[in-house]
Amino acid sequence: QPGRQVFRGRVTVSNRHAAMDLAPFRFTWRLLADGDTIATGELPRLSASPMSDATIDLEVPQPEPLVPGTDYRLTLTASVRDATAWCEAGHIICSQQFELPWSVPLVPEPATARACCAWREDDERWTAEVPGQVLHFDAASGMLCGWEASGTPVLSGGLTPCFYRAA
Repeated sequence: QPGRQVFRGRVTVSNRHAAMDLAPFRFTWRLLADGDTIATGELPRLSASPMSDATIDLEVPQPEPLVPGTDYRLTLTASVRDATAWCEAGHIICSQQFELPWSVPLVPEPATARACCAWREDDERWTAEVPGQVLHFDAASGMLCGWEASGTPVLSGGLTPCFYRAA
């Protein structure tokens, strides 16, 4: 598409095989938005002698529009092109994931009403009340010692540390 933004980068694939070229492997890419695949593609056939590298230029289309607060990542995968004696075609040999520089900050929605918080203190406990919740704190330790949600007790006693050491 004309004018569409793309991510341009260089990918270096290292061939760690002692006696095999990269030609039997298929290299693909997946563009993920918050873990969901939104685009895929295949790299051209790579050729690198054993214990050497192959470098290619990669272009990945940028989604339009970018969604605020979304995590965009690129996953590169190497798989076997044809079945072998030890695996089926498509068996994944390795993959690597990269974060893409397409972040749009999440803009918080403007608050329409502020939550009211009532605060009470006495010698034994402090109490914070927000709509539907009541939290009690021990005045001496500051530890949470009671919690009620919509009038139902969720926590009726103080929190105490519990350490266990294996025998």
